[in-house]
Amino acid sequence: MAQQQTVIPQEMMQQPPPPHPQVMHPPVNSYYPDNNNDLTGGLPINLDSLRDGPPGSKPFYPYSTLIRYAIKGAPNQKLLLEDIYYAIESRFPYFRSAPPGWKNSVRHNLSLNPCFEKVPRPLTDRGKGSYWTVNDNVDPRTGCPSCKEEKERFKLETISEPESTITTSP
Repeated sequence: MAQQQTVIPQEMMQQPPPPHPQVMHPPVNSYYPDNNNDLTGGLPINLDSLRDGPPGSKPFYPYSTLIRYAIKGAPNQKLLLEDIYYAIESRFPYFRSAPPGWKNSVRHNLSLNPCFEKVPRPLTDRGKGSYWTVNDNVDPRTGCPSCKEEKERFKLETISEPESTITTSP
């Protein structure tokens, strides 16, 4: 039995390999855009700027994102609990017929996530309970206070420090 030889055209052998991308982009379905300074991706922050999931299915966003976008989309950037429910139900029909446990998840996120703050409601305003707002000084991804200036200062100090040299004596 004779072996077949593979012949590679000369022009294919001389082509350099394709360059590797220097920046890794997050997957298309990432919750957060590429730019670390702009968490909105240039879009307005409201529930309408979030993508739809498959029809009839639960949105793939965490509750904290749904709440944050509902509040930020309000004219006064504050909402009562019942208004948060209404905004989420209006934007994502799944929640209109979902078991009521999702409302517990919303309340849980509001009370435990430091990104959300309770603001007393004036007695003259309609409804019951307090308003909820978003604290923009808290990173919504981590729940930690945003300290961009501190991070920048740390980077500058790290870059400007000369490398220490180690000397050994014989």
